[in-house]
Amino acid sequence: KVARSDSRLGADQEPMPPLWRESLWPLDWLALRLSPVYYGAGVPRGDGSAVVLVPGFMGTDLYLSELYLWLRRIGYRPYMSGIGLNAECPDRLVQRLLLTIERARTESGKPVRLIGHSLGGLIGRGARLQRPELVSQLIYLGSPLRALQAHPAVLAAVAMVRLAVQ
Repeated sequence: KVARSDSRLGADQEPMPPLWRESLWPLDWLALRLSPVYYGAGVPRGDGSAVVLVPGFMGTDLYLSELYLWLRRIGYRPYMSGIGLNAECPDRLVQRLLLTIERARTESGKPVRLIGHSLGGLIGRGARLQRPELVSQLIYLGSPLRALQAHPAVLAAVAMVRLAVQ
């Protein structure tokens, strides 16, 4: 870690990386496909349990398809959330997610695991709190579990969605 003096940051916060680094995603995509882990080599096999994937804000199940396919390759039974676009009232999304969780629970015969990305982790948490008997594990990927400084581009997107809904 490189220490950087910035009066806007607290003692325990690091500076945000520049947004331009997001343009390097093709290199990440290629590195992923060159990794033996992508093909399940050296990864402990799953136990066939159901795993429901929950997308983040403004996302759909589609962008989680890589994770879905990987989980299937290593021995889990993945499910997409079925919530549609993650840009509605979180309570409504929790209710839709619960339908998928109930189906996965019925088909697998045991409580399911949830993997939620960003806001999807918080929606998964809401489902877990409402129906704890259906969920054995909740995994957060980049979910805002404590107050964090959001990137200005994310804040602008939230503002646009709010204006569109009104």
